Amino acid sequence: MNDDYLALEKFEEINLTDVFFNSLRENYEGFDDWFRQKAASGEMAYVSLSEENKINAFLYLKSEEGIVKDVDPNLKDGKHLKVGTFKINAHLATTSNRFMAIILRTFVEEGFDDVYVTMFSDVKGLPELFRKFGFQKYGTKQNRIGREDVLVRNKDDRGDIYAQFPKFDLNGGKFLLSIKPRFHTRMFPDSKLNTEKSFVREDISPANSVVKSYLTSMSGTPALNHGDKMVIYRTADYGKSAEYSSVVTSVCVIDEVRNINSFTDEEDFMSFAGRGSIFSTDELHAFWKSKQYSQVIRFLYNLPLNKRITRHDLLTEGILRPNRRTQYFGFFKMADEEFKAILRAGKINENFVVNKA
Repeated sequence: MNDDYLALEKFEEINLTDVFFNSLRENYEGFDDWFRQKAASGEMAYVSLSEENKINAFLYLKSEEGIVKDVDPNLKDGKHLKVGTFKINAHLATTSNRFMAIILRTFVEEGFDDVYVTMFSDVKGLPELFRKFGFQKYGTKQNRIGREDVLVRNKDDRGDIYAQFPKFDLNGGKFLLSIKPRFHTRMFPDSKLNTEKSFVREDISPANSVVKSYLTSMSGTPALNHGDKMVIYRTADYGKSAEYSSVVTSVCVIDEVRNINSFTDEEDFMSFAGRGSIFSTDELHAFWKSKQYSQVIRFLYNLPLNKRITRHDLLTEGILRPNRRTQYFGFFKMADEEFKAILRAGKINENFVVNKA
């Protein structure tokens, strides 16, 4: 069994005759020739296959240099990331969030001047998703069957945590939140540890959603505010020493924190807490009834650290202050210099940080 339902495959290994491509073939003249050219040049795309080996999702990204002349008005001279193909079967809806994370992390990490996508205005759902994450209508592109809208996001910083995702600034509070291993990698699959050989990534909301929700009653969490930064601390595996088994893995940005008693009713609670939640509907229903966890945290999963940092290194390499040895690691506020030290030790690409001062 593959450990991920989505894989980066060569065009030449992808079945062009799959019915998945029929709508693209109808809308884009010369689609088959285009596909074969990509195969001949060794290019790759992200593909999801069903158990019957049928294509369920497809994402192709293309790097372009110079002036983009088939867009009106032209995109000016620069380094452009084009979303060449973005198509998902309806039942894999949460994969759209995963594709967005792939697109935007590539855009930022590889230093593109802008990223753009073309689509017909009557496409359902996708335009709203792209606009939420900072894309704006720029112009149009003529197609055989009509004109497509061109949506563009440039590298300017907007201040909105969604519109500049996965980038983040250094404003606001900095916090550490611990997550147990049984929840961690299902919520943050891009932060999987090398030791988690048996983990299989499925197409489920808590894995794919950029927006996460988590319930807790840990002291201090009500102090979280919109825009605060939070690093995720994966606690030790059962029976192993926390010194080397507990690790910092991820950087997140807080959207909103609500007390469970602030919701008008269970429907209101489920609407807020269910998005990207690791908990099942039945579990959330039970939490609503029992009020077992008082705080509901909604946040963005911006990116994994390139290097996971063990508790040992946090405490012995000058990353955290020396007095943290006796600190409760469930949840606590960090100093700005501690957060910056985590970014350095985690080998985060500076392109992801809006203000580096």
